[in-house]
Amino acid sequence: MAVEPGTTWRIGLDDSVMKYEIAGILDAIDAGIVTADASGRVSSLNTEALRLLDHPITDVRELLGSEIEEQVAADEREVTVELQPDGSPARRLRVTRHAPPGSEPATVLVLRDVTEARRAHDFREAFLGMLSHELRTPVTSIHAAATLMRTRDHLEATVKEGLVADIAEEADRLMGLVEDLLVLAQSDEGIRLSREPVLVQRCVPPAVERERRRWPRLEVDIRVESDLPVVAGDEAAIEHVIRNLIANAGRYGGALIVVELRASGDREGAEVHVLDQGPGVEPAETEDLFRPFFRSSRTAGMPSGAGVGLCVGRQLVQAMDGRMWARQRDGGGSDFGFWLPACALDPDE
Repeated sequence: MAVEPGTTWRIGLDDSVMKYEIAGILDAIDAGIVTADASGRVSSLNTEALRLLDHPITDVRELLGSEIEEQVAADEREVTVELQPDGSPARRLRVTRHAPPGSEPATVLVLRDVTEARRAHDFREAFLGMLSHELRTPVTSIHAAATLMRTRDHLEATVKEGLVADIAEEADRLMGLVEDLLVLAQSDEGIRLSREPVLVQRCVPPAVERERRRWPRLEVDIRVESDLPVVAGDEAAIEHVIRNLIANAGRYGGALIVVELRASGDREGAEVHVLDQGPGVEPAETEDLFRPFFRSSRTAGMPSGAGVGLCVGRQLVQAMDGRMWARQRDGGGSDFGFWLPACALDPDE
């Protein structure tokens, strides 16, 4: 919303030229500027303030709220508070109050949008928390097993085999986490994948086998149509997505961990469904589930993973021009899956 000089601004200067110049300068500033008199009545807003607030205000209490305004007014020094205008979680504003010196008390509020800064801060905190937990556990196990094998001269064969298996399992877990984090690190700049003809049915067995080693109680019922179309994508990325979906089902899919994997297709493309018998999907959270580090209310009491698997899966699928979903399964449980477009080239050529 543009502010016409001389209308929104009521600076009270006799010199109209200076009035227009000051209005132009303030409108060019990349921060919102709100001025108010001693009673809190707003006398001016610049263009950026109107953009941040989405609508004009007549009193600073409309912005700060009476309780915060009283707290701010009690201190003549610069005071910074953080607000969410209209109660919306989509935007966070930092409001800095200045009490300029003068015979008549007045207030100047400087508004800055800190939504992205807060989001980056929250992401960094969650990321570091995840790393401290997800890295420490496998590294500790690997270190303990390797130390035992190195310091004990004589170990029974069965004990040694068990320790080697533990090292391999935890190393595999670390490798999966590193792969997810590498994809996550590329997401802002755009993930680049090869677009080669791929048979989805070739990606299923190695993905299932790798996750079976991580989840010994995992039972996967595989049903893949024999005439799946050739899709355009990256074979390693498709296998990565399937692994992440199976891991998600293994973690949250219920006590028996019975997972159904279904793959079907038509001339347009192929789709893969991973169906579990877990707590299901909250309809209001279907998109939030693909945000990094999001924790569903339905799984709050269950052991959590790194919190990036579904996010990474969608990033990879979208990089191959596909789509990914989370749905409540009829009869209980969840349906996580993805669709990829068929390859434009005839595979027989």
